[in-house]
Amino acid sequence: MPRDWLTGREATLLFDGKTAAPTAIRAGVPQGSPLSPVLFILYISSLYKQLKGEHPHLAITGFADGTNLLVFGRNPEANFRQLEAAWETCMRWADSRGMKFAPEKSELIHFNKGRRQWTEQVNLANPGGGTSPVEPEGSARFLGVWLDWKLNWKAHLVAVEKKLRAQSYALSRIVAKTWGMGLAKAREKGITKALGKAQNKGLRIVAGAFESTPIRNLETETWVPPLDLYLNKRLADFENRLQQPDLDDGQGGKKTARSVVLTACRKIQERLSSRRGNRGRPRTLGPQGPTAVERAAGTVMRWTGGIVDTNRVVEEAWRARWLKERDGRAITRLADDFDHQQETLFRNGTLRSHDGLSKAKSSLLIQIRTGAIGLRDFLFTRGVPEVLTPACECGKGRETAEHLVVWCLAPPLTRRWERTGIRRRRDFYSVLHGINPTTARLARRVLDWLMDSGKLPMYNLARRLELEAAA
Repeated sequence: MPRDWLTGREATLLFDGKTAAPTAIRAGVPQGSPLSPVLFILYISSLYKQLKGEHPHLAITGFADGTNLLVFGRNPEANFRQLEAAWETCMRWADSRGMKFAPEKSELIHFNKGRRQWTEQVNLANPGGGTSPVEPEGSARFLGVWLDWKLNWKAHLVAVEKKLRAQSYALSRIVAKTWGMGLAKAREKGITKALGKAQNKGLRIVAGAFESTPIRNLETETWVPPLDLYLNKRLADFENRLQQPDLDDGQGGKKTARSVVLTACRKIQERLSSRRGNRGRPRTLGPQGPTAVERAAGTVMRWTGGIVDTNRVVEEAWRARWLKERDGRAITRLADDFDHQQETLFRNGTLRSHDGLSKAKSSLLIQIRTGAIGLRDFLFTRGVPEVLTPACECGKGRETAEHLVVWCLAPPLTRRWERTGIRRRRDFYSVLHGINPTTARLARRVLDWLMDSGKLPMYNLARRLELEAAA
């Protein structure tokens, strides 16, 4: 079948409005075809078999057209001898098939536990003769993960932080407080505590929230769990996959990926131990400590309690942390009110209250619920020089969204809803947390009214454009 699919192929070049004559294609696989990667793997698999046959101590990993060679040794010289011999095998294999490997595109990295990185270079033979030196790198990328020479994740942390800074810049250009895509489409998920600040900055951009907005409220308003809980979930999902018996054991049965990883780790440990011989301290007899894989599995078990549904575990852990942070504080923000949002908090139902809202209205809704909004009460507490008092112009309370909507005796505009619809704080909370059609319509009226009140100048342009589009 592959032979039939690859024979009789032609290519036609189009350039500057002119078409060249068809040219027969006798080698290679079609670019862009989903079958091409499979055919290439079948083609290059013979190289992997040859490498394993001639170099049994060599570890080989391949993905698409990338091949990685891993060797173990006591010093750089021992490793170089193995790598250069394996490279010679690759060159012979490629020469017999009309292919060429480019040594200048190769990367070298030494993994060692010493205080200093090995700096020795490896010399790889060129297809046309001579050698090309390959200098060691401090870090290298493998399948999207950056590995540094001490395997301490610092290189990956730097790469992710750089990526998040770029994403924050892009987000600030496509979404703002009053324009851009809606909240439900703009969420970003987002590997350590150090990355939390970058995630928080991204959430503020997406939500259109002020910097002083509590992060616990931002997370619940955008339905983005705390970063450590999200990473725990990823680890738990990975461990669950390792436990699935979906790999062929070569004898008609199945085995788990975890058993394959543990077996490979034990083989490497035994090989290194045999090379060390009897030098140094004698080996400790008795039970050995758990491996890194076993420790990770134990961590997951303690975190999940044996529950396979990691979404449920994240929700429960998130709720417990949120309630602990909230307890002991006066409930002054709608976002801290648990009673009116039990059905949606920590779930995707939170985003349903933003269905059909523009970016400006979504931002305003979040600002009302978190209390960080451009009204006198908030601006006065933040020390804005132009705001001399937190009191409303009616003189009967602090100027908050709740006061203007429910209690103000001299509202800036005539209220556009029945007085019985919102008579007290409980009604106000229910409307701005509700997701049923009745409360959703009432919430839109409140948002329109606040935008038209003149109390929030930042929304004037967004509101004017919205009215012009509706006209």
